[in-house]
Amino acid sequence: VAAVVWVRRNRANFVSIPATLVFVVYAIIPGTSTFLASRSILQGAAEAPFFALLGLCNLASGYLRWADDLSDDAALEGRPVHPVARARERVKVARHTLWVLLVVVF
Repeated sequence: VAAVVWVRRNRANFVSIPATLVFVVYAIIPGTSTFLASRSILQGAAEAPFFALLGLCNLASGYLRWADDLSDDAALEGRPVHPVARARERVKVARHTLWVLLVVVF
């Protein structure tokens, strides 16, 4: 109760964050993840193959997040899943195989 009273009295002192900034950050995070995964793949081609496998695993994770979003949107809107997102099960198996390989190699 005391915390609620304190928050109500000091509400004007809190910093408000514009909604646009929240959505921009939310949109930047997957792009950054994909960029870093691609960078790891290229770094693995030049230095150590381990980095290439790690980059492929991270890129597969990014694809799975994106494909899950597309599938959820399609289910909500009652339309068929986009053909690009239909490879989820195969990518899940490939990512799991890569993950096991990375654990064994490491």
